[in-house]
Amino acid sequence: MKRRASAHATTMMRDLLNGPVLRQIIGLVDMGEVILANIGSSTGGAVNAQQQRRDIFTHAVESLTDIPLLGRLFVPAGIVFRRPKTGETAHVIRARDVQGSGAALVVPDGSDGDTDDYLPDWLDDDNCGIYATEEAVHVESKNREVFINAGGAQIRITKDGVLSIDAKDGQKVTVQGGGAGIARKDDQVKCYIPAGTVIVAVSGGAATAATGATNTDPIECVGSITVASSKAECG
Repeated sequence: MKRRASAHATTMMRDLLNGPVLRQIIGLVDMGEVILANIGSSTGGAVNAQQQRRDIFTHAVESLTDIPLLGRLFVPAGIVFRRPKTGETAHVIRARDVQGSGAALVVPDGSDGDTDDYLPDWLDDDNCGIYATEEAVHVESKNREVFINAGGAQIRITKDGVLSIDAKDGQKVTVQGGGAGIARKDDQVKCYIPAGTVIVAVSGGAATAATGATNTDPIECVGSITVASSKAECG
Protein backbone atom coordinates (compact mmCIF):
# COMPACT_ATOMS: atom_id res chain seq x y z
CA MET A 1 0.00 0.00 0.00
CA LYS A 2 2.88 2.35 0.91
CA ARG A 3 4.62 1.48 -2.35
CA ARG A 4 1.47 2.38 -4.31
CA ALA A 5 1.16 5.69 -2.46
CA SER A 6 4.85 6.42 -3.02
CA ALA A 7 4.59 5.64 -6.73
CA HIS A 8 1.50 7.81 -7.01
CA ALA A 9 3.24 10.67 -5.21
CA THR A 10 6.28 10.33 -7.48
CA THR A 11 4.06 10.46 -10.55
CA MET A 12 2.28 13.56 -9.26
CA MET A 13 5.60 15.27 -8.47
CA ARG A 14 6.98 14.47 -11.92
CA ASP A 15 3.84 15.81 -13.56
CA LEU A 16 3.96 18.93 -11.42
CA LEU A 17 7.59 19.57 -12.33
CA ASN A 18 6.65 19.23 -15.98
CA GLY A 19 3.49 21.30 -15.62
CA PRO A 20 2.89 24.56 -17.49
CA VAL A 21 2.40 26.62 -14.32
CA LEU A 22 5.81 25.71 -12.91
CA ARG A 23 7.49 26.27 -16.27
CA GLN A 24 5.94 29.72 -16.33
CA ILE A 25 7.18 30.48 -12.78
CA ILE A 26 10.78 29.59 -13.56
CA GLY A 27 10.73 31.42 -16.86
CA LEU A 28 10.63 28.52 -19.30
CA VAL A 29 8.64 28.89 -22.50
CA ASP A 30 5.21 27.27 -22.33
CA MET A 31 4.95 24.92 -25.30
CA GLY A 32 1.52 23.60 -24.42
CA GLU A 33 0.87 19.92 -23.80
CA VAL A 34 -1.12 16.85 -24.76
CA ILE A 35 -2.63 14.94 -21.82
CA LEU A 36 -4.09 11.44 -21.71
CA ALA A 37 -7.36 11.54 -19.79
CA ASN A 38 -10.66 9.77 -19.15
CA ILE A 39 -14.06 11.35 -19.71
CA GLY A 40 -15.99 12.09 -16.51
CA SER A 41 -15.22 13.46 -13.07
CA SER A 42 -15.32 12.48 -9.42
CA THR A 43 -18.69 14.25 -9.11
CA GLY A 44 -20.22 12.38 -12.03
CA GLY A 45 -20.13 15.24 -14.52
CA ALA A 46 -19.41 14.27 -18.09
CA VAL A 47 -20.62 16.38 -21.02
CA ASN A 48 -22.67 19.57 -20.90
CA ALA A 49 -23.82 21.78 -23.76
CA GLN A 50 -23.41 25.52 -23.21
CA GLN A 51 -26.69 27.34 -22.64
CA GLN A 52 -26.25 29.24 -25.91
CA ARG A 53 -25.50 25.86 -27.56
CA ARG A 54 -22.28 27.19 -29.09
CA ASP A 55 -19.82 24.97 -27.21
CA ILE A 56 -19.87 21.58 -25.53
CA PHE A 57 -17.83 21.35 -22.35
CA THR A 58 -16.45 18.02 -21.19
CA HIS A 59 -15.24 16.98 -17.75
CA ALA A 60 -12.23 14.70 -17.74
CA VAL A 61 -9.66 13.32 -15.32
CA GLU A 62 -5.97 13.11 -16.15
CA SER A 63 -4.93 9.47 -16.34
CA LEU A 64 -1.55 9.93 -14.62
CA THR A 65 -2.43 12.36 -11.84
CA ASP A 66 -6.21 11.97 -11.34
CA ILE A 67 -6.42 15.76 -11.61
CA PRO A 68 -9.87 16.86 -12.91
CA LEU A 69 -10.10 19.28 -15.81
CA LEU A 70 -12.69 20.92 -17.98
CA GLY A 71 -12.29 21.43 -21.71
CA ARG A 72 -14.17 22.09 -24.89
CA LEU A 73 -15.19 19.04 -26.89
CA PHE A 74 -13.45 18.84 -30.26
CA VAL A 75 -16.20 19.38 -32.85
CA PRO A 76 -14.70 19.23 -36.38
CA ALA A 77 -16.50 21.45 -38.89
CA GLY A 78 -19.23 22.09 -36.34
CA ILE A 79 -20.48 18.50 -36.62
CA VAL A 80 -21.13 16.61 -33.40
CA PHE A 81 -20.97 12.89 -34.09
CA ARG A 82 -21.79 11.75 -30.54
CA ARG A 83 -21.26 12.79 -26.97
CA PRO A 84 -18.42 10.91 -25.29
CA LYS A 85 -19.34 8.58 -22.46
CA THR A 86 -17.99 8.51 -18.95
CA GLY A 87 -14.87 6.35 -18.78
CA GLU A 88 -13.83 6.76 -22.41
CA THR A 89 -10.24 7.70 -23.03
CA ALA A 90 -9.39 11.05 -24.60
CA HIS A 91 -6.46 13.26 -25.47
CA VAL A 92 -6.59 16.78 -24.06
CA ILE A 93 -4.73 19.40 -26.07
CA ARG A 94 -3.77 22.62 -24.29
CA ALA A 95 -2.32 25.34 -26.48
CA ARG A 96 0.73 27.31 -25.38
CA ASP A 97 0.33 30.28 -23.00
CA VAL A 98 -3.31 29.45 -22.28
CA GLN A 99 -4.68 29.01 -18.78
CA GLY A 100 -8.13 28.66 -17.23
CA SER A 101 -11.07 26.26 -17.30
CA GLY A 102 -12.40 25.41 -20.70
CA ALA A 103 -9.22 26.47 -22.48
CA ALA A 104 -8.14 22.92 -23.31
CA LEU A 105 -9.49 20.97 -26.27
CA VAL A 106 -10.77 17.45 -25.52
CA VAL A 107 -10.46 14.90 -28.33
CA PRO A 108 -12.19 11.60 -27.38
CA ASP A 109 -10.55 8.42 -28.61
CA GLY A 110 -13.92 6.70 -29.00
CA SER A 111 -12.98 3.77 -26.79
CA ASP A 112 -13.14 2.64 -23.20
CA GLY A 113 -10.61 -0.11 -23.83
CA ASP A 114 -13.05 -2.50 -25.50
CA THR A 115 -12.70 -1.37 -29.10
CA ASP A 116 -14.99 -4.12 -30.38
CA ASP A 117 -17.92 -2.02 -29.16
CA TYR A 118 -16.97 0.78 -31.51
CA LEU A 119 -15.92 -1.05 -34.68
CA PRO A 120 -18.66 -2.49 -36.94
CA ASP A 121 -18.12 -5.73 -38.84
CA TRP A 122 -18.33 -3.99 -42.22
CA LEU A 123 -15.52 -1.52 -41.52
CA ASP A 124 -12.64 -2.30 -43.90
CA ASP A 125 -10.62 -0.77 -46.74
CA ASP A 126 -13.67 -0.67 -49.01
CA ASN A 127 -16.35 0.52 -46.58
CA CYS A 128 -16.86 3.60 -44.40
CA GLY A 129 -19.89 5.09 -42.72
CA ILE A 130 -21.64 6.19 -39.54
CA TYR A 131 -22.02 3.59 -36.81
CA ALA A 132 -23.52 3.78 -33.33
CA THR A 133 -23.71 1.05 -30.71
CA GLU A 134 -26.56 2.38 -28.56
CA GLU A 135 -27.50 5.86 -29.74
CA ALA A 136 -30.05 6.80 -32.38
CA VAL A 137 -28.37 8.20 -35.49
CA HIS A 138 -29.49 11.64 -36.68
CA VAL A 139 -28.58 13.41 -39.93
CA GLU A 140 -29.84 16.98 -39.77
CA SER A 141 -29.29 20.21 -41.63
CA LYS A 142 -30.92 23.05 -39.73
CA ASN A 143 -31.39 25.55 -42.56
CA ARG A 144 -30.24 23.76 -45.71
CA GLU A 145 -30.91 20.62 -47.70
CA VAL A 146 -29.62 17.08 -47.12
CA PHE A 147 -28.30 15.09 -50.07
CA ILE A 148 -27.22 11.45 -50.28
CA ASN A 149 -25.59 10.59 -53.62
CA ALA A 150 -24.19 7.31 -54.90
CA GLY A 151 -23.80 5.84 -58.38
CA GLY A 152 -25.96 8.48 -60.02
CA ALA A 153 -28.87 7.97 -57.59
CA GLN A 154 -29.89 10.66 -55.10
CA ILE A 155 -31.97 11.04 -51.96
CA ARG A 156 -32.80 14.67 -51.25
CA ILE A 157 -34.54 16.32 -48.32
CA THR A 158 -35.25 20.02 -48.78
CA LYS A 159 -35.34 22.63 -46.02
CA ASP A 160 -39.14 22.66 -46.45
CA GLY A 161 -39.36 18.94 -45.64
CA VAL A 162 -39.88 17.63 -49.18
CA LEU A 163 -38.39 14.14 -49.68
CA SER A 164 -37.38 12.97 -53.15
CA ILE A 165 -35.71 9.72 -54.26
CA ASP A 166 -34.29 9.52 -57.77
CA ALA A 167 -32.63 6.46 -59.29
CA LYS A 168 -30.05 6.71 -62.04
CA ASP A 169 -31.57 6.87 -65.54
CA GLY A 170 -32.84 3.44 -66.50
CA GLN A 171 -32.54 2.03 -62.98
CA LYS A 172 -35.32 1.03 -60.59
CA VAL A 173 -36.51 2.45 -57.28
CA THR A 174 -37.25 -0.59 -55.11
CA VAL A 175 -39.59 -0.28 -52.10
CA GLN A 176 -40.05 -3.04 -49.51
CA GLY A 177 -38.21 -5.62 -51.60
CA GLY A 178 -39.93 -4.79 -54.89
CA GLY A 179 -41.32 -7.53 -57.15
CA ALA A 180 -44.41 -5.71 -58.43
CA GLY A 181 -44.79 -2.49 -60.38
CA ILE A 182 -46.28 0.70 -58.90
CA ALA A 183 -49.34 2.07 -60.69
CA ARG A 184 -49.57 5.85 -61.17
CA LYS A 185 -52.26 8.32 -62.17
CA ASP A 186 -52.93 8.18 -65.95
CA ASP A 187 -51.26 4.77 -66.23
CA GLN A 188 -53.17 2.25 -68.31
CA VAL A 189 -55.21 -0.33 -66.46
CA LYS A 190 -56.61 -3.57 -67.87
CA CYS A 191 -59.12 -5.90 -66.31
CA TYR A 192 -60.99 -9.04 -67.43
CA ILE A 193 -64.60 -10.05 -66.86
CA PRO A 194 -64.76 -13.84 -66.48
CA ALA A 195 -66.73 -15.94 -69.00
CA GLY A 196 -70.35 -16.65 -68.16
CA THR A 197 -70.89 -13.61 -65.95
CA VAL A 198 -72.29 -10.97 -68.35
CA ILE A 199 -75.37 -11.22 -70.66
CA VAL A 200 -74.19 -10.22 -74.10
CA ALA A 201 -77.27 -11.16 -76.24
CA VAL A 202 -81.04 -11.27 -75.64
CA SER A 203 -83.51 -13.29 -77.70
CA GLY A 204 -87.30 -13.38 -77.62
CA GLY A 205 -89.76 -10.59 -77.52
CA ALA A 206 -93.25 -9.55 -76.53
CA ALA A 207 -94.89 -12.89 -77.35
CA THR A 208 -92.25 -15.08 -75.77
CA ALA A 209 -90.08 -14.79 -72.70
CA ALA A 210 -86.78 -13.07 -73.33
CA THR A 211 -83.67 -15.14 -72.78
CA GLY A 212 -80.10 -13.93 -72.47
CA ALA A 213 -76.80 -15.44 -73.54
CA THR A 214 -73.73 -14.87 -71.40
CA ASN A 215 -70.24 -14.21 -72.65
CA THR A 216 -68.48 -17.37 -73.70
CA ASP A 217 -65.00 -15.78 -73.40
CA PRO A 218 -63.49 -13.35 -70.88
CA ILE A 219 -64.10 -9.70 -71.70
CA GLU A 220 -61.09 -7.38 -71.68
CA CYS A 221 -61.63 -3.83 -70.40
CA VAL A 222 -58.96 -1.13 -70.86
CA GLY A 223 -58.87 2.27 -69.15
CA SER A 224 -56.64 4.56 -67.11
CA ILE A 225 -56.18 5.53 -63.44
CA THR A 226 -57.95 8.81 -62.78
CA VAL A 227 -57.42 9.23 -58.98
CA ALA A 228 -54.16 8.84 -57.05
CA SER A 229 -52.50 9.89 -53.81
CA SER A 230 -51.80 13.57 -53.21
CA LYS A 231 -49.05 12.75 -50.66
CA ALA A 232 -46.73 10.65 -52.85
CA GLU A 233 -45.71 11.01 -56.50
CA CYS A 234 -43.79 8.68 -58.78
CA GLY A 235 -42.18 9.55 -62.12
